[in-house]
Amino acid sequence: MPHRQGYNRQPRFQDRYSTMPICSIHPLPYSADPIAFFARIREAPRAVLLDSGRPTAERGRYDLLSAWPLQELTVADDENGATYLQR
Repeated sequence: MPHRQGYNRQPRFQDRYSTMPICSIHPLPYSADPIAFFARIREAPRAVLLDSGRPTAERGRYDLLSAWPLQELTVADDENGATYLQR
């Protein structure tokens, strides 16, 4: 994939009253190994890759890539999952 200027930057907001960033959706050609796509954002804040495991895993369907979260949700040291979900 050729490098695109500004590709690995935080999303811009449309105006100061927006709560959602401007998003662009680009269809990607199928790849059994999503690592090449993830390499483009791996240095971004909180970059994650959820690999479906295809083609080895027969039930995997989607690979998910994400970065630049607007909010981070964390469980406190003294709480369990059920308590966290009640907040």
